[in-house]
Amino acid sequence: MTTDTTPPASVDDLLEADRREPDAALFAGGVGSEPQHAALRASVRQLTTLLGESLTRHEGADLLALVEKVRRLARQPSDSELHALLADVEPATAVVLARAFTAYFQLVNTTEQLHRLRELDAGDEGPLAATLGRVGEALDDGSLTRDDLVDVLGRVEYRPVFTAHPTEASRRTVLRLLRKVAEVVTTAEQPGRPAAHRAADERRLAELVDLLWQTDELRVVRPEPGDEARTAVYYLRSIAAEVVPGLLGELDRALATLDVALPATARPLRFGTWAGGDRDGNPNVTPAVTLEILALQHAAGLAELVEAVDEVLTEMTASTRVVTPSEELAASLERDAAALPVTWSTVRRLNAEEPYRVKLTFVKVRLQRTRDRLREGTPHEPGRDYLSVDELVADLCLVRDSMLASGDTLTGDGAILRLIRTAVTFGAGLATMDVREHSAKAHAALAELYDRTGDLPTPYAELERPERIALLARELGSSRPLTGAGASDLGEAATASSTWCARSARRSTPTATAWSRPTSSR
Repeated sequence: MTTDTTPPASVDDLLEADRREPDAALFAGGVGSEPQHAALRASVRQLTTLLGESLTRHEGADLLALVEKVRRLARQPSDSELHALLADVEPATAVVLARAFTAYFQLVNTTEQLHRLRELDAGDEGPLAATLGRVGEALDDGSLTRDDLVDVLGRVEYRPVFTAHPTEASRRTVLRLLRKVAEVVTTAEQPGRPAAHRAADERRLAELVDLLWQTDELRVVRPEPGDEARTAVYYLRSIAAEVVPGLLGELDRALATLDVALPATARPLRFGTWAGGDRDGNPNVTPAVTLEILALQHAAGLAELVEAVDEVLTEMTASTRVVTPSEELAASLERDAAALPVTWSTVRRLNAEEPYRVKLTFVKVRLQRTRDRLREGTPHEPGRDYLSVDELVADLCLVRDSMLASGDTLTGDGAILRLIRTAVTFGAGLATMDVREHSAKAHAALAELYDRTGDLPTPYAELERPERIALLARELGSSRPLTGAGASDLGEAATASSTWCARSARRSTPTATAWSRPTSSR
């Protein structure tokens, strides 16, 4: 056995080793394959050249020269020359310089993500293959039973959460511009793209880069919780439309190799958000703000569901001359026609022999009426709108079950299943809101409520942590309310808490609780 006598690396050594290649067009750490590495270098070179041209047009050649000089000096082992240069830069120039590098890295990161994704897609195995491979080994060696696997699949839930940091929220305008840049790069690099389109692609990229430079990347007013919530909604809608259906479809296919099916109504993935509920982290998050953002989430979520249903119903063209709908589906169509006669009179002339399209048309109308009801605060109308996401999913499952009963497994496990999984994952609220409050405020409210009941031999505030936990565990298992008819004369702490709960209950019965599943309190 030998002993390594190599001295530990100094901080300077580590910093030097971490320095990147001089030319960003040569840096492609996000990809590993040579084809994607070369494509990324070319894309970075193209975008940064267009950015340089934009800087010259809008700020002059001197700024571009300064950017290049700073970039070159940043590669040097010593930072002294760079520090000397930046020390003499005027504040106004420093701002423009910072913006230039911000745009530079936004463009580089965008194209790097694209090429990294292509590399993953081109691999022999998807991201889930390795994990499912280990599951398969466990099934083979008997350390995992198939029944246990099916049981876990029905209950497992992975939950990424959008945290609430309004000051770090990117402008949706900038996000959309970068998204368009990514779309043009993707189109331009498609194999077989005619050379005749090259000039148009280049022109469009130049236009988008120019717009990016002209756009404020920072808000001109102080961001509010609603700004961060709208950014989260932007990402959630993109994920709902473009990521989740494919991801869960991949999980389906991977499980099929193990001869296991993911239940249609399983929810292995869901999303959470603190935006609008992070009272502990932002004093501007009031009960009114929470309710406003819940309404925003549900308006966006229902809009996404309406679009998804509208897209799928265009494919549901199966005719009764070819397929036979189930009795359950036929009965539901009769109920829908009675509840929504105007919709029925519209669709029966052209689509009466297309039962799946007719059913999804009714679903779409009920979603639209649900959106209107939540916005206007009108009562729920059974059969004409939805009270819960479970009602929506039940209608969608009627369509799929009818397909499967007729032996139409390709269509039954196709677009309609993807729609069901999207509805189960996102509900109408896109994400479950976590209401986070400082524990001291919660304990102050509980102390006042418990002290009024006179049930405790020791005041609540004097209880030790284990005693509080035991007490609250018993209370959660009890059916009695801590507040009663005399709640109107409570003190400030308990009044604020009970008022918020009451308002949430009134507003969220069809909204937060029934539609997006109950919000959680931390």
